[in-house]
Amino acid sequence: MATQTEDALNTSTNRRVSNSNVISLSPPNISLSNFEQIGNVPNAGKLYRSLRHFNYTEIDAIKDIVDNSIDARSDRINVILECRKVEKKGKGNFGEPIERIIIIDNGCAMDKETLVEALKLASETERDIECDLGLYGMGLITASISMGRRLTVYTKEKDGPILIGVHDLDEMQSFEIRIGEADFIGSRYFEHMLEGLKTVKKAGEKESILDVNLESGTIVIVDKLDQMTYSYGQGLERALIREFGQTYRWFAQNQDKSITINQNNIPIIDPIRDHKLRYGTEEEILEIDFGGSTHTIKLYIGELITSGAKDSKVQGISYDTRGFYVVRNFREIIAGTTLNPRGPSSEKIFPEGNHWANNLRIEMMVPAALDDFLKMTFSKNSICLNQSTTAKLRSIVSKYINRCESTNKAESKERKKKKGEEINTKAAQETIDKKKNLLKWPDGVKEVRKSSKKKKAKDKKNDSSDKTKDRIAKKTRVIKTSNGTVEFVFVSIGEHGPVYQPNWNDMGKITVEINVDNPFYNEVLDKCSQEPIDGLLLYFFACAKEELSFNRSDESYNFLCARRTNVGNEVAMLLN
Repeated sequence: MATQTEDALNTSTNRRVSNSNVISLSPPNISLSNFEQIGNVPNAGKLYRSLRHFNYTEIDAIKDIVDNSIDARSDRINVILECRKVEKKGKGNFGEPIERIIIIDNGCAMDKETLVEALKLASETERDIECDLGLYGMGLITASISMGRRLTVYTKEKDGPILIGVHDLDEMQSFEIRIGEADFIGSRYFEHMLEGLKTVKKAGEKESILDVNLESGTIVIVDKLDQMTYSYGQGLERALIREFGQTYRWFAQNQDKSITINQNNIPIIDPIRDHKLRYGTEEEILEIDFGGSTHTIKLYIGELITSGAKDSKVQGISYDTRGFYVVRNFREIIAGTTLNPRGPSSEKIFPEGNHWANNLRIEMMVPAALDDFLKMTFSKNSICLNQSTTAKLRSIVSKYINRCESTNKAESKERKKKKGEEINTKAAQETIDKKKNLLKWPDGVKEVRKSSKKKKAKDKKNDSSDKTKDRIAKKTRVIKTSNGTVEFVFVSIGEHGPVYQPNWNDMGKITVEINVDNPFYNEVLDKCSQEPIDGLLLYFFACAKEELSFNRSDESYNFLCARRTNVGNEVAMLLN
């Protein structure tokens, strides 16, 4: 007889018996009312050390702090890279080492309660999901500690005192921060730095003085820098100007936000509209049902016009810059991504390894209300689509990819045909003709032809082995080499195909086919004067002639073909 405990287990849990007679019991429901409640505060030192090693670059970190300034409704923001003066040593001119990073704005600032909250991990501050750039309230702390060990914040509301908050990892025993009011020196420093927001420098122009409201503002200082990839100010300044011009283009264009780096104005960069577009900007809508509401993702699609590999390089059009430019609340968070999921090629949005759609770019405008749906990371530099959304997106985008691919192939064929006609091969052919008697020519190539008549089954059975050999011999034609005759032709074999390949024509003439798709053609042949071109053509001919001396059924010939293809592929990768 089963015990009372066993009866309870059998009635309150699901019982499953496998083929091996092993019984698996589901865990019982636990009542927590009688359990002791104990605080579970994490170790501050270890937590901060781990947070310092997230996937954060200096540029991403500074962007996160600037996002806070924009959310504070600032219309003037300046990023200062304060460098340490050092004596120049060595030959390299890398600029001066960065000592601290300062972000200044004239936004609405913070009172004491808000400042305390802002210096917390996962802070709870008011957030407008329709326009704010903040996400999880982690940005200020995680961004600052990813670069340095100390964060200092000066902030002043209109008609309020100047407050200072300090978050220093070297003095932190738990999760403590320091808050206080600025003294005379601190107040003068704050006023002086805020006054600098009036000055803007433009390339090739004198400094201009702006009429800026300085009744309120915030200064964020990150120092004790110990995790910087950019050690010198010059390199980081160039990178920030380039990145900010594209990331915050919508604010600079549509909302009159003035963002500067070391008081230098940043040029607005639009990865789609700055280029000539084949069909203009085309719009598509993707609707997402999430959280009881229907949200809209807008796609602005542009096919950039390019006149070949050389022009693509000048415009910055490549395999790595194609795809989606994801913009969240009018702030670009990801540039040049295919959003391809892991899995088979049939599930990819952009076909991998296909370079024919390199000039297709799609601006993807997503609302912050879809942060959870898109699995947005707190560093705001990646999203993840579910299978259904990926399929919908692929359905919309595939027609533009196919159209782009078709157009590019047709233009490439026409362009390369024209270029091939422009290269003069006459001198190389004449040189070969003059010295043909000094060269060793291949004997020829065997070509197997299909029989014009089919033998009946009964005839095949009666054929002797000798007759079979005679019939096979009749199917084989030997093309004799016409010594001293060569033809150079320009063909399309693919970007990663061989630079050249040898062939025969029906008259026994050696044909050297030059691949106009391989970058070697654009980067070398197309840029050379005639004498180097003649030398290269003669080299291709000599290689082709030697390869044709091998029987095509030999393993050696197959090895040569594979090597020629591999070399072409590596040349393409090196020159791209």
